[in-house]
Amino acid sequence: MEEPLMTDWWLQDPVDFEHKKWLFLAYLKRLDEAFYALDFSPWLLRSESLYNEMDKSYQAILRFNGSLTRNVLIMNENNFHFEKRRPKEEALETLTGILEYSIPLLENKIDFGRKMWSENPKILWA
Repeated sequence: MEEPLMTDWWLQDPVDFEHKKWLFLAYLKRLDEAFYALDFSPWLLRSESLYNEMDKSYQAILRFNGSLTRNVLIMNENNFHFEKRRPKEEALETLTGILEYSIPLLENKIDFGRKMWSENPKILWA
């Protein structure tokens, strides 16, 4: 059996919008196939967990974007010091774009799966 996406799929290399878009669309296609076959487990509950993690991460990025930094140790011949550095803007924009694209699509698919499940209830397991 094919596995649902990992909750951090959007963070894994390569962080490339087009790659992630097609990976995610393949996942949504797999969800459709499972739901039409009335195969809700583990797809529905794991997709809800995936949605929650993605939404929580997206909200955190928006909330803390201005303060996202890391300390980097800089050493030269005579001394060393810490320097605060921000993540590359391009990487943050790509991650944000992936989430902005994926979250509404997944939410719609979960709503569809819940509707199908309510018409054909079965025990759900993750």
